[in-house]
Amino acid sequence: MQTLLLKLWHETGKQVLLITHDIEEAIFMATELVLLSPGPGRVVERLRLDFSRRFVAGESCRSIKSDPRFIEQREYILSRVFDQREAFS
Repeated sequence: MQTLLLKLWHETGKQVLLITHDIEEAIFMATELVLLSPGPGRVVERLRLDFSRRFVAGESCRSIKSDPRFIEQREYILSRVFDQREAFS
């Protein structure tokens, strides 16, 4: 489903807003990722990402998701999410 949506995004040139709880999916598909605080949802951080563009340019999903930069982004975002949960608990 992710790859189909990315291909449609690339072919049509339309903007897509995807809301997901899956951090890896968000990193893979986003050109801009917006982190929200727990209720009330406020923008905590905006990140520019290029992994989706690499995929539509022909790089394999496996190659992208095993890239150290991808893994580093995932770990960073996970730490931000868990830090926020603790702060709002």
